[in-house]
Amino acid sequence: MILDIRQFPTGQQFDADLCIVGAGAAGISIARAMLGLPIRVLLLESGGFDFDAEVAALNEADNAGNMKLDLESFRARLFGGTTSLWGGNCAPLDPIDFAPRPWVPFSGWPIRHDEMLPYWQRAQPLFELGDRGYDVDEWALAEPEFAAVRLPLHAGLVREKVYQRSPRTQFGHRYGSELEPDATNVTVMLNGTATGLRTDDSVGTVTGLEVRTLAGHSHTISARAVVLAAGIENARLLLLSNDRVPAGLGNRHDAVGRYFMEHLNMVSGRALIPGADDLYRFYDAEGWADRTSPTAVRMLVGLQPTPGMQEAAGIGNYVAFINRTFDGEQTAGYQALRHLLYRLRHAQLSDHLRNDLAALLGDLGSALKGSWNRVFAADAGIYEIQHFFEQVPDPDSRIRLGDRPDPLGLPRMVVDWRTTDLDKRTWAVGQDLVARAIGAADGTRGTGRLQLEPAGPGLPWPDTIHQSSHYMGTTRISDDPRFGVVDRDCRVHGLSNLFIAGGSVLPTGGCAMVTINIVALALRLADHLKRLLA
Repeated sequence: MILDIRQFPTGQQFDADLCIVGAGAAGISIARAMLGLPIRVLLLESGGFDFDAEVAALNEADNAGNMKLDLESFRARLFGGTTSLWGGNCAPLDPIDFAPRPWVPFSGWPIRHDEMLPYWQRAQPLFELGDRGYDVDEWALAEPEFAAVRLPLHAGLVREKVYQRSPRTQFGHRYGSELEPDATNVTVMLNGTATGLRTDDSVGTVTGLEVRTLAGHSHTISARAVVLAAGIENARLLLLSNDRVPAGLGNRHDAVGRYFMEHLNMVSGRALIPGADDLYRFYDAEGWADRTSPTAVRMLVGLQPTPGMQEAAGIGNYVAFINRTFDGEQTAGYQALRHLLYRLRHAQLSDHLRNDLAALLGDLGSALKGSWNRVFAADAGIYEIQHFFEQVPDPDSRIRLGDRPDPLGLPRMVVDWRTTDLDKRTWAVGQDLVARAIGAADGTRGTGRLQLEPAGPGLPWPDTIHQSSHYMGTTRISDDPRFGVVDRDCRVHGLSNLFIAGGSVLPTGGCAMVTINIVALALRLADHLKRLLA
């Protein structure tokens, strides 16, 4: 059943076998996996079914570093979470992402790549994807249009990485009806925000979860097991739970909130390739085309240095896409227009909307130029390179609690997002390998050429660098509690019944979009919880 916690008088205690905090992709996936079992599940969501500006204000955070994050606009406190905002591209992590890499500090998972294979297969239908896998040759046989424009590459340098395009499945809309009937063993509780975890005297077991509403009501949830599935809020909630341990729960070694990572994402350089008007449909990550149109394709191809070249060059995982854009679209005015339309479409009426409107009015000519060229000058496309790559783990890149209170009176999050010289080297070497692979395909004259911008340690990031809103690493998996917050079962070190799901557990991010990987890990955790609570 689905209830609104605001309808209850203050001071209620709710009991369950399993409490899940956060009804996004991870939380809903775990709840669905429990349907029909003799396990009472309570799925707590901070928001309701739709965007609410007062609830969204809880997302506001402060920035301490040079790299800025907008955590208000690109998170969604509502049933379905950020699946209401995401782009829909799906791909599993690569085997190299799980391996310890001597050239990448703090790399390596305690989980093997092959252990995850059945969970990626189980996650696939949740995103309304077909049965086909991620083998590029298989896709070339199934998609003749792709085969006709497929880029020949120097195979020793770069390979093709396939991403599948989900119809942007919104988990709340798609799976809410399964959780709605009163007869199910799952209760969804909306509009209640988790504000702290209570433990026993030994700080070894979670005994309760504190919940507040914006109306000022307070409640408690007791459960045999608790799963935090609230994205970047997972680390904040551990830090807020500091009544018995000042540093917060699971933070004996000061690992909570550290190793914060994003997928570094930017447009830089141009691709000069004959026939690009046809191939961009398969190599353009931006996905401007309407995915319901007959010309839409179900897959996307990125150009990725081979694992051997990554090791030889000492870089992180990297992929390049070829995007079609038009004169005027990289201007401040046009980007403000895009952001403005995005916020209006998602009813995000906040200060950011006003800022975008001001930027649009300040550069209205460029916005009109970019819009005109896209609509009326379709043959005058410019092909740019989109770089998408992992940020290597860095303990100094972190989140912590600040001094400024949120609407519930709790300390807001402060993000100190930092990048390293190895990140810049990954961009520099990665784009060079892709340019060489395109320019000299297996000894031939090559497919075309790339015009690259200077890159590397000591040089600034381009102005086009932006957040992917893939927040990872702040409660990372590690068998060693000195370097992580959860173990291989996603259980918080030192606590018998507290688990974490979501991007925050990823110790490295690879160059795969996170959502399908989050769900695969959540399904793996669900299997463990079934055994634990049976």
